[in-house]
Amino acid sequence: MTLPRRDVAIDWMRGIVMVLMTIDHASEFFNVGRFHGDSAYLVDPRTGAPIWRGSEALDLVQFFTRNVTHLCAPTFLFLAGASVSMSMARRKHQGAGDSGFDRHLVVRGFVLFGFEGLLSLLADQGVLILQVLWAIGVSLILAPWTRRLSASKQFVLGIGWIVGGELITRAVCPIGRPVGVLGEMFLAPSLSAPITSLYPALHWFAIFVLGQAFGSHMMSLRESTESRERRLSKTLLRAGLVCLAIFVVLRAIDGYGNMGLHRAASAARSTIENAVLWLHVSKYPPSITFVALELGVMALVLAALMRLAQPRSEGHARAFATRNPILVFGQTALFYYIAHFLLIGSALVLSGVPYASRGLGATFSVAALCWIVLYPMCLGYRTLKRRYPQSVLRYL
Repeated sequence: MTLPRRDVAIDWMRGIVMVLMTIDHASEFFNVGRFHGDSAYLVDPRTGAPIWRGSEALDLVQFFTRNVTHLCAPTFLFLAGASVSMSMARRKHQGAGDSGFDRHLVVRGFVLFGFEGLLSLLADQGVLILQVLWAIGVSLILAPWTRRLSASKQFVLGIGWIVGGELITRAVCPIGRPVGVLGEMFLAPSLSAPITSLYPALHWFAIFVLGQAFGSHMMSLRESTESRERRLSKTLLRAGLVCLAIFVVLRAIDGYGNMGLHRAASAARSTIENAVLWLHVSKYPPSITFVALELGVMALVLAALMRLAQPRSEGHARAFATRNPILVFGQTALFYYIAHFLLIGSALVLSGVPYASRGLGATFSVAALCWIVLYPMCLGYRTLKRRYPQSVLRYL
């Protein structure tokens, strides 16, 4: 049975960000010039100095190599939320009960915690590293509650935290002060031991809930003279433009909504470099400007994919074929995520080069290696998962 076309567009969107994510993680392992400093909170645990000092010259190629990958995490959380709403709507249509689905969500959340712990052990840094799997895991465990809300209430809940989260975060965890374990887990990032937290869960949970609202809206649309995909595309286009407008306004004001990471022009940088700092927004934790920019871009790309997914010719059908690598990566996202970390880490060990000691050439070479090696693996895993839909593989 083929997926509805709107699912294909979502899988394509997820696959695109998997490809971008691979570049970022290959850069983390191999690239000595990788751009850091997407936060006013993070400090070097060895020196106590801020990671971002605001007066350094920018390497624009390194900056954009890093910046383009910012699309990944918010897209993962948003689409994870949308998938929960869509899956629940289909279960109800089939007459299935709620309790089994709630149990599945909670178990899958704890499975993600397990994988996060495994990756921390393999990193061998002596700390528990809380990354995007932690944020998605917390969101899935809370999803049995939020999925019972209407789409409008989900939207209000998500927007409410995105707008007010900075006020709460900076009141409870002021910039420049120790965060504490609970703060690291849920509100503010930290690179200190025993927990290194880059994805404090509550901020990312808000994006997940927005995705739930979108998924609920998708599944509530009825067929009419205008296809659902076309109507969704128009909605996404409008939402994307509104998000980008919010980004521009808040970045121009350069006050609340930037999570302490301001534009701060410097004479040490060129005019172009100072202009580029408009895009240098706080990812850790995500500011309003970060969320507006990245979800705005995601909405525009997804709107285009919704249109492209409507078959107008045999060529269009082939472009969205079931064996297309981007689609396959998007349909096996968690398997790909775990496997690509193992592959990049193995490449570093086998190459014999020190951590983060090469450049962008090594970065893109290793990323390409991942795409080539993981495509047949993901294709085989997808086949296996579809053959045994009730096995433990459903948690991956």
